[in-house]
Parts: sequence; structure tokens; C-alpha cells
Amino acid sequence: MDVEDVNDPVKVGNRNQVQLLKKGTLPLMLLQKNGNAMDTLLEDYKHAPDFDACLFSLKKAIEKGWTLSNKGTNVVLTKKNTNMVFDRITKTKDGILCGVELLPRLGEQATLATDVQEPQESHQVGNTEPPESESGEEGTQNADDPDAEDSNSKSKPKPKPTHWNVNRFHKAFGHASDEAMKSTAKCYGWKLTGTLEACKDCQMSNAQQKKVSKTTETQSEMPGERSFVDMSSVSKHKSLGGARVWVAAVDDASGHTWSQLIEKKSHTPKNLRTLVRRLNDRGNPVKYRRMDDAGELKKFAEDC
Repeated sequence: MDVEDVNDPVKVGNRNQVQLLKKGTLPLMLLQKNGNAMDTLLEDYKHAPDFDACLFSLKKAIEKGWTLSNKGTNVVLTKKNTNMVFDRITKTKDGILCGVELLPRLGEQATLATDVQEPQESHQVGNTEPPESESGEEGTQNADDPDAEDSNSKSKPKPKPTHWNVNRFHKAFGHASDEAMKSTAKCYGWKLTGTLEACKDCQMSNAQQKKVSKTTETQSEMPGERSFVDMSSVSKHKSLGGARVWVAAVDDASGHTWSQLIEKKSHTPKNLRTLVRRLNDRGNPVKYRRMDDAGELKKFAEDC
């Protein structure tokens, strides 16, 4: 949302500079370890393709009215009845790093009426897509809802099951199969709604090139009429005569093979033209040639 091109340098911890190329507002879904989910907007999101980390600005969050606290080793941001818990802990050599899982909601036009305006990044540098895949659904918590549950409060009743549209769930969790989605939803106590539609991305990834027959049902009866041509090359070794490329042509009718060793691939069209001319002179005109789409073989076909 509201994406604009920028070209700003930012100095990172190792004193190197990375270049910020994009800036905008990113629709996300916050996913907590306990299964709670919440749609949110990440403002001032900045993208640096050469930086491989996603950084979150706590200072920016405080400036926007969020309160910083902790629960054990987890960092907690609180605003009204909404909590954001940095509950993804990564151990380092001398301590820990706190993180939060934010799933991108690709292809959505988020609105301020339906999304929480989050403590946003001053430098959300790193890969354009925050941690994992995509997003949640209609039953997610809303910061403007006074009944939204404080995920850190044990005194409050258990939240109602989070509802996911099955198509959004499919995209958010890596285009999982129907069985895997049901198992995941059951594990977290989520409810899937709607009907699973055909996924274009899955169809494209599963697409296969039509198989090409490696055999022929008809065989030429005239020697020289149809031939099969191919070549192979090696880069590390060459023959005593300096050849690195092997060109072979097989006659369909007789099975006779012409084999030639040449120095360069670019010599292939000339050698094949000589072979065709000899066959024509002997009364065995070549009418059909079968070969792949290598550049040198294409050149030979064009010359003929």
C-alpha cells in the first residue's frame, strides 16, 4: 500500500551501508505462539534488498503510543486492549534475540477501519516479505474491539476460536494440502471457513511440459531421406587433433552413423552442410532432419 520509490542509505551494525529502495504500508497478520492472530498494518515499512534481516523499531512504537514492558524474556508492546508479544526467542552466544511472527497478506487492500495501526518500522529493512507466508481471516482480533483478549492475561477466559478463510489459510501456510491445513487448524484450535478454490499458483507449480515422444512409429525406407542429428562437447579435455565437439548423424532407414570430431561448435553447420551435399550427390537426398534447438543446429536448419 502507498508504495513509493526511495534511495536512502542506512548504516547497519557492521558499519556497512545498505540502500533502501521502497517505502510504504504493509498489510500483515500477527501470529502469536499461543495461536492468537491479529490483522495489522505496518507503516513506514522500508525495503533494502541487500539486507537479509527484518528489523522492528521499538522506539517508533513508543512514539505511536504503545507501552513497552516485558513478561519474562518476552518483550511486550501494549496499546489499549491489544498486546503484541515478541515471543519468538533466538539464543545467541551471550544472550537472546526477541522476535515476532508477521505474515504478509499479499494482494489485499487493507483499511484503517479493519486493521490495527501498528507500532511501525522506522527501518523495516530486509527481505520485502516479513518472515513467512500470508494471512489470517475474518475472526482475527481487532485492536478497536474492547472485548479483544489480552493474550498475556491468565485471569481472562479463553478466547473464541480464530476463524480463517480456507483460501487465505492455504496461501498463508505455504500452499499446503487440504489434509495438512485441517491438521494445522485442529492443532491450534482454529476454524476454517469457506470453500477451497482452485489455486493458480499451485497449478503453475504443478504444471509439467507435455512429454515428447523419444521414438517414432514410422521408419523411413529410403536411405538418407531422414536423419537424426545431435552433438556433444567437453570443456576440460580435447583430442590429439584439438577437437572438443562430437557431431553425429544417424540415418533412419539404414541405421548408418556419421561421426565427426570438430574443434568448435560454430563449425557444426559447415560440417553438416558438407554431409548433406555428399548424400545428395550420391542420389540419397535428405528430406527430413530431426535435431534439438541448439543454436548451431538451428543455424544449420536455416542455411538448408
